[in-house]
Amino acid sequence: MAEWSKTYPDPNAATLNDVANHMDHIRKIAGVDRIGVSGEFDGFTGAVRCLEEVSKYPELFAELLRCCYSRDDLKKIGGQNVP
Repeated sequence: MAEWSKTYPDPNAATLNDVANHMDHIRKIAGVDRIGVSGEFDGFTGAVRCLEEVSKYPELFAELLRCCYSRDDLKKIGGQNVP
């Protein structure tokens, strides 16, 4: 953990772009049907800058649009991929 903390000193320093990049990594590995967003932060005591609450989700979706996600992809991520 000490070594990790040197590289990532503040876990709350993640940006909206970091979240979008993480989601893109998941899309490459497992596909867009395995990505979802949730307002449930049980056990998470921090916050991602610019994504502190669900009212910020439009900013995340705008970032994903800039990262070449389609509107259909965003619909899935927003909940339409749940059976």
